[in-house]
Amino acid sequence: MKKETQFYIGGKRIHFVNEYAHLGHIILDCMDDKHDILYRRNMLCGKINNVLCSFCQQNPAVKLTLMCHYCSDHYGSVLWDMRCSSDLPSCTHSLFVPAICGLLPLKYKVACCQTFFIDNCLKIQSNPT
Repeated sequence: MKKETQFYIGGKRIHFVNEYAHLGHIILDCMDDKHDILYRRNMLCGKINNVLCSFCQQNPAVKLTLMCHYCSDHYGSVLWDMRCSSDLPSCTHSLFVPAICGLLPLKYKVACCQTFFIDNCLKIQSNPT
């Protein structure tokens, strides 16, 4: 039987878990982002469907504006491994929507957020206050 290392904070034992939700994100012990990306993708689809159902009578420009503001929460995505295969399949028609609407595809939008995040981290490290 393998003996696990035990950790304590304030006299209370810290238990090891395979998965934990923290600030709305799913963190796995194997450091894999698949579950979190899948969860966020499903949340995005739900928000888009909500906008489409609630504002079905509006013109497409209004729906697009609502989707850009209501459905574009990418909180925490700067930490994702974008090499993960959990994004939309390449055969989906959703790949054409950003091009038709004149928007960046979601993957590129997240990559921009990641680049901005890394740039800010480097500036903080190089300019200690």
